[in-house]
Amino acid sequence: MVLGRPMVREDMLVKDLRYHFPQEYEEKIRSAIKIFKDIIKVPISPFNPSKGYHPVLIFRKYFGTVKKEVPISILELKTLNKYNMPPWKRTIVFDLDSDTAGSYTFNDVHIMYIGNSRSIEDTTKKLQEILKLARKTPLRVMICYESIYIEYENNKFIKIEIKGGEFIIEPGAAEYGVLIRMFGRALPYIESTFRSKNKEFYKLLFVYSLESRLDFESFFIRYVYPKLNPEQKEFLEEMHDYRNFITLLYDNLKRLNKNTFQDEVSVRINRRAPHTRPLDIVIKFTGSGIQVEREASNPTVTIYV
Repeated sequence: MVLGRPMVREDMLVKDLRYHFPQEYEEKIRSAIKIFKDIIKVPISPFNPSKGYHPVLIFRKYFGTVKKEVPISILELKTLNKYNMPPWKRTIVFDLDSDTAGSYTFNDVHIMYIGNSRSIEDTTKKLQEILKLARKTPLRVMICYESIYIEYENNKFIKIEIKGGEFIIEPGAAEYGVLIRMFGRALPYIESTFRSKNKEFYKLLFVYSLESRLDFESFFIRYVYPKLNPEQKEFLEEMHDYRNFITLLYDNLKRLNKNTFQDEVSVRINRRAPHTRPLDIVIKFTGSGIQVEREASNPTVTIYV
């Protein structure tokens, strides 16, 4: 007699859930558990137990107008009720009627996903365009509803969020050099595709522009020049060739440590003409785009013309 393999805790949990939901949902339930088990291991995930919370996955299904919800512990792999529910918990609801979970490979990148079926379809299309343009292939990608965790070397992660036309990036501990290698040419695509970005994205776009003088000139003409005030524009127009000024500015900025940039980069221009006060150009990175101001309290670079 050949015995089957011992029933592991995950199998026992799925068996328990069969009493609550139709058997046709078994594979979907099993996939959701498997993927969420990986997501709670991501260091920057809010569901990681190191954050001080117990990760709970709630399976939901409607039977007509009756809602059925069964919470499970991902750490202990067991169903929960009001008597054994962890007091410090962080929950995610998986709707068996409208949500999906699974994995596939794209451009040699293993992608796992859990979330609303329609949203996941839209998110994966945009993500694939980003991956096609990226310079460095990530090790794997995990999509958890609107949050996307991109893994690169040494178990490190970058988090991005795609919410319809909104794009948010949270670099975590990643340095800008790593981010540039990861995204590269995908940054202009993101800029043109999403109507709303956060300030970390614009900061990254600025650092990306410093890779070449031509890229920086394009950045300056598109994002900075239209927002200069009359005095700042007059200064550029009085230059013999404003491109010489942009080259001078680029040569100064590219030498800076990119990982020390805060929420603004300010330039103080000391003009040689007598009795002419310094002119400041402050480039600020905000959630509503790149802003330009005229007074720098602590100049990032000082140049002489």
